[in-house]
Amino acid sequence: VTVVDAIAGSSSINRFPEAVKQIAIADQLIVSKKDLVESLASWDSYLELQEHIRQLNSRAVVHEVTNGEIDPNVLIDREKDEAEDVFSDIAGWLSSAQGTGHKTTGHKTMLADQPNAHGHEHPHSSISTFVIELEMPIDSEDFNEFIQDLALEFGENLLRMKGILNVEGRSEQPAVVHGVQHVFFPIRWLDGWPSEERTSKLVFITQGVDPDVVRARFDRWTAATASPDAGSE
Repeated sequence: VTVVDAIAGSSSINRFPEAVKQIAIADQLIVSKKDLVESLASWDSYLELQEHIRQLNSRAVVHEVTNGEIDPNVLIDREKDEAEDVFSDIAGWLSSAQGTGHKTTGHKTMLADQPNAHGHEHPHSSISTFVIELEMPIDSEDFNEFIQDLALEFGENLLRMKGILNVEGRSEQPAVVHGVQHVFFPIRWLDGWPSEERTSKLVFITQGVDPDVVRARFDRWTAATASPDAGSE
């Protein structure tokens, strides 16, 4: 949860990379002091702030607060185990990175249809949001080692990652993965997939990292972990 000042928010976004990062990784945003906009700023500047927020993070729920009043219950993150809720959450992440996908299948790789081959980079920042798709089931131990190496390489510039994986040996139970910077949370196993599709999908939010560099790491990893038969095709 991140608080954005309705009066000084745009200035903070333009001046401080840390403010940009905090907005970009938030699940919920509180825009405070809306009651002071008319007297201390202008509605035009407030609309500009709203646009900045949407550019940086289209996933987050935004609460506009007047006189500091907000129901604290709406801010409590109650993690739900229902598969439908989890898939809905991941769908929101995928939607925020729409048009920036990258698919890889063994040694063969291809970019999904995308208007910008370098990912979706938000104006006024170096924040990028993009999707990696893995069409073949993944080995959980290999993936865990690879993703930890990725976190070590990019450190705090790897702001957040969330996705769903098709894991070898448990193809009927999708695995939900989630990481913030260098910290990765325990895998959550769901009872089933919402459809027949079994493609693993990962959404990354990065700062100052070229999405193509991350894609290249995945291409190398999938090539290295491909079976001998796949490599000889």
